[in-house]
Amino acid sequence: MDGVVPTDSSQHVMVHLAEASKRIQRLVFAFLLVAIIWAFVIDDMFAWWLARIPLAEGAGSLTIYSPYAWLDTKWTAVGLLAIWTTLPWAALELWKFAEPGLLQREKAWLGTMIPTGILGGSVLVIWGWAWGFPRLVEMANTAGMIEGVGAHYDVVSLFAMALALTWFVLLLFLQSLGLTVGRGLDQ
Repeated sequence: MDGVVPTDSSQHVMVHLAEASKRIQRLVFAFLLVAIIWAFVIDDMFAWWLARIPLAEGAGSLTIYSPYAWLDTKWTAVGLLAIWTTLPWAALELWKFAEPGLLQREKAWLGTMIPTGILGGSVLVIWGWAWGFPRLVEMANTAGMIEGVGAHYDVVSLFAMALALTWFVLLLFLQSLGLTVGRGLDQ
């Protein structure tokens, strides 16, 4: 009887799909509401972040070469911030949906992975954007300056580079966390 839980009950797949649909609808509504809020403060967030990046010539060294790319960047940031803000609720909905069908060992893994992943990932992202990326730009700026040549930085490119580094670090973090928690629970 390994893998069978005494509280298991057989339900039609439509019951599970209806429950998943209800949970997803609530999350989408919350995401849209939070995205509207972030849309009103995104300019302040960009101003704060760009002020932390030390550049050679100060404020005059930042340029937006493509207005469309800038709008795309702002809405990408709004979407990502909305996802990040609703992530704890999404994790709770995932837990409530999956928990009845999980074995104790699986519950332990998922129960450790979700909060550790969200908290650890959030700390990494905040630290990376507030401190790590500005230091990286500062190092690159001092290493690559040419005498007599002015530097102008594209805000969209800076954001794209920071975003790519964030995804890379987050994926490594989640992979390491998953393997560590899985290995720890396997013993």
